[in-house]
Amino acid sequence: MTLTLPVAPEGEVAWAVGDGVQLNSGSQDLDVTWEKWIELRGADDALLAAGVAPRNGELPAGLFAPIVVEPVPACGPVNFDLAVSSFQLDFTLADQTLSVFSGHRGELVAGAGESFAVDVDTAQYNECCHWRRSSRCCSGG
Repeated sequence: MTLTLPVAPEGEVAWAVGDGVQLNSGSQDLDVTWEKWIELRGADDALLAAGVAPRNGELPAGLFAPIVVEPVPACGPVNFDLAVSSFQLDFTLADQTLSVFSGHRGELVAGAGESFAVDVDTAQYNECCHWRRSSRCCSGG
């Protein structure tokens, strides 16, 4: 299997070609819900990259560890109308919090000269008549 990640404007990733990595990925597609995820960790179990398009907006616990991700309904309380509303995704690492919306990028400092780039493709809820929340996000060190 080959995993290709684009080079970010911030520069190259912190791992090199040939470094030992662990890849965990999966996909599930049901009638009205679906879920896809990918996780790439270094040989020392450090998070290198992760992404998820979760079923029902539930982010898998620990997927982004040590980063904690919390979806916050940015447009008020979640309701069951047919309007599409945005999630604000709050990423926390140690004493830092980063809030990112659909189509935006942010950065969490991971250590001296290293950071996690956080890209959010889509973070929304109530996009159709089936109660479904969608959050697609990636982070990479």
